Amino acid sequence: MVAALCAHPDAGTRRAAYRRFPAWAGWAPDQVAQLHTVVRDLTMRDGWKEAADAAHVLFTDGFGTEAYAETVDTLASTASEGPDARADRDRPAAQRLAYLVRMARSWARNSPHVAGAAVRTLARRLTDRHGLTHEGVLLLAEAVPLGHAPSDAVTADLRDLAQRCGDRPVLAFRASERLAARADDPAHGMTPHQLLPTATELTAEGTAATGFFALALIRAVGPESGWPAEWRALVSTLRAHPDPDVRDAACGVATAQE
Repeated sequence: MVAALCAHPDAGTRRAAYRRFPAWAGWAPDQVAQLHTVVRDLTMRDGWKEAADAAHVLFTDGFGTEAYAETVDTLASTASEGPDARADRDRPAAQRLAYLVRMARSWARNSPHVAGAAVRTLARRLTDRHGLTHEGVLLLAEAVPLGHAPSDAVTADLRDLAQRCGDRPVLAFRASERLAARADDPAHGMTPHQLLPTATELTAEGTAATGFFALALIRAVGPESGWPAEWRALVSTLRAHPDPDVRDAACGVATAQE
């Protein structure tokens, strides 16, 4: 019944059916594709958000992951097309994609252990698309596996994130702010001892992105751990970093108060 109502001629009825559909998806798996059709088809303007909400709920439950990936790819490939800065409409595919990304970001932030792998895959799909690197990098920063992966895996993910920032220091800085917020949250579960190898290796890299990421970890861990000598040494090293913005940021970190 719910699946049938998803195709009802009345828009209000369809929207209500989309909202209720995830609870019944197991009995109507074919209807999942129809949800994604509504999200992808830019001529269907009524109810696409409710359909996207339902598709996201199913995605978080591991249901319809291939259809979700196809929707992301479809919207990403047309994100710069369509009406541009018009009074009645502006880049609809980009807006629908951004809506999905916001939900993925929230999922990664609230359930990192569950969401991490799926969101990292989604984020990397975006960073590989011209014009979507910004969205992909910031989403990827939310999904770095702090607290539920070995230190070498965290380091590898942050190096990958830095590489995806390329030569965009402002983007790297924004990603580092997301990383700092996560590292500052006790819920991430990694101890200063576990994070130290990652911070040390990133400090030694010499790029703006890895320098900002190292500082993000240092800012989160240093004050809480009482500034052990090894963490103070990282601050000192970053104050001599090749990138002037990293140097200045490191100079803004105080290991003791006057």
